[in-house]
Amino acid sequence: MVFFHRFFSHHKFSEHDRFEVAVACVLLAAKTEETPRKLPHVIQECNRLKNPTNAIMDTKSDEYIQQKERILLLERVVLHTINFDLSIEHPDTYVFDTVLKMGKSRQVEYEPSADTSGKDRSKLQQVLMQNSINFVNDSMCTHLCLKYSAKDIAMACIYLGGKFTKIRPVNDVTWMDALGISLETLVGITEQIMELITESKGSKSSLITGYNDIKGDLKLLKATKGKHELSDERRDPKRQRI
Repeated sequence: MVFFHRFFSHHKFSEHDRFEVAVACVLLAAKTEETPRKLPHVIQECNRLKNPTNAIMDTKSDEYIQQKERILLLERVVLHTINFDLSIEHPDTYVFDTVLKMGKSRQVEYEPSADTSGKDRSKLQQVLMQNSINFVNDSMCTHLCLKYSAKDIAMACIYLGGKFTKIRPVNDVTWMDALGISLETLVGITEQIMELITESKGSKSSLITGYNDIKGDLKLLKATKGKHELSDERRDPKRQRI
C-alpha cells in the first residue's frame, strides 16, 4: 500500500490502471519483504480477488500474456517513481513494541466507566494490541503514510485502540505523554482515520459513540493546551504562540 500511495502521489489515476499498478506493487512488496511470489501466482490471486466468479486465467492466453507484460513494465515504472527507495517502516512494529512494554510495566488500565464484566483483565494488553492493529490496517487505506512517520501513525492508532476499548494510561497520565506524540500530529492522524471508518462502515451505534467520545477527548486536549499556552504568555508576554 505504501508503494501504491507513493506512486499515485506522482501520477494521476487516469494515467495508469489502478488494479495493475496494485498488482505490480504487491509483486514488488513481496520481494522487498523477502517473501517473493512468482508472478503467475500474484496475477491469478489478484484477479481472483477482483472477480471471484471468473474462471482462472489461461496462462497461455493473449489476455494473460499482455497483462503480465504490462505488470512487469509497471513494476519498473513504480521503482523509478519511488526512486528505488524500498526501505519502509511499518507501524505494526511500533504498536507491538509499545503495547508490550506498556502491558508488562502495567502502564495501562481499564477506565472506571468501562464494562469489565466477563472480561479477563489479564488480556487487557491483547485487547489493546488487536484494536490498535485494526486501526493501523484502516490507516493503510489513506495517504497518511505520505505525511507522517510510521511511529506517529502507530502511536495514534494505539490512542484510538485505547479510547475504543476504554483503556487508559495509569496515574492520570495522558495518552499524549504516554505515547510521546504531539497534539497536532495526534489530531491530524486520528481525524483522518475516523473519517475513513465512518464513511466505509456506516453509522453503527458503537462506532458513532466511540467517534463522539474521541472527538470530545480531542476537543478537551486542545482546550487544555490553549489554556497552558495562554498561561505561559501571561508569564512571558514576549513569548509568541506557536
